[in-house]
Amino acid sequence: MKVVGTGAPRMLTVRFKSCEINVLRDELHHRRAAITEAAAKAHADSNAPGAGAGDREVEDRHDELFLITRVLDELRAPVQPDQPRQIVGPTWLLGPVIRGAAAEAAERLQDAVAAFGADTGTPTPDEMRAAVDTASALTATLIALDHAENYAVDT
Repeated sequence: MKVVGTGAPRMLTVRFKSCEINVLRDELHHRRAAITEAAAKAHADSNAPGAGAGDREVEDRHDELFLITRVLDELRAPVQPDQPRQIVGPTWLLGPVIRGAAAEAAERLQDAVAAFGADTGTPTPDEMRAAVDTASALTATLIALDHAENYAVDT
């Protein structure tokens, strides 16, 4: 099972292959940077003490930052080499992260294909295989996510 939905599904359990981790981590860092930048702008735009306190949108963003940090910590934790990395989190967070990571992996593969065989020597055949493996694995994760979201069953 690649993605398991629980409930509606409100929570997901996702098993990632090692080749997916770097792109997934990049997507999480990108999301965290966007949230941090928006929070800094909101704080700069308001000179009131405690600006944003009690504001539901601000509080939701703090929750998202906390969960992104937790998932990043889980991605750094050691796992057995023969075991996939398993992440559990809310669908509202993991769904967009998986979609963004799959799109990024596809773009990286497109760039690698466009550059492959050019006189630059990059990417190497091994780098090309890695780009294919990553795009393939994240596409499988995206398909499993869609199934879990729509049918809330094991996929």
